[in-house]
Amino acid sequence: MVQIQLFFMIFVVIFFIYEFILLRDYKIKRKGKKKKGKNKGYPMEVRILRDFYHLEIDVLNYDRLLHFIAVVSSLDIALIVSVAGLFQMGMIQILVAFVLVLPIIFVSYYLINLFYRYRLNKRRKKNE
Repeated sequence: MVQIQLFFMIFVVIFFIYEFILLRDYKIKRKGKKKKGKNKGYPMEVRILRDFYHLEIDVLNYDRLLHFIAVVSSLDIALIVSVAGLFQMGMIQILVAFVLVLPIIFVSYYLINLFYRYRLNKRRKKNE
């Protein structure tokens, strides 16, 4: 029960930090002037989706995408901390967290990619 409470507390704290501190600047920048260059004004998460998965960012609702990324990234961090917290020794906790970071991030961004590709295909079929 304590692990579940810890998971939800970490999720809520990381989500608010992520949403109100990190992504707020990118929401404001997109409404203002557009910067030159293809990487200017986009957070790293959006660049991963655009460059690695070739997702069409300009077609999507950008604010909703940032909010969805904040939820998924918060879940990733809460999951990693909760799983690493199951071990008692500090060095093992760090090692487990280090091993889990990349696979969880790649899987979560792959799932975001699948979700938005499905929505784009559904929207295109509806418009035809």
